[in-house]
Amino acid sequence: MKNSQELNKKSHPNNVPTLPQKSMSPETVVEMKYLARGWLDQFEKQVFEGKTIDELLNTRIYD
Repeated sequence: MKNSQELNKKSHPNNVPTLPQKSMSPETVVEMKYLARGWLDQFEKQVFEGKTIDELLNTRIYD
């Protein structure tokens, strides 16, 4: 059985892998932004009856 120090070491937040920010290529950043915007658009359409927040604000539906 593992001792508590070994278990705590493995569950410590500093052991969580992170993306190397300085070594990401510009293409990777662009792809990640594209995916994030697409996911956000899908979520907004689920919440706001098939429209994004941008579409709602441009049509002045809240006036």
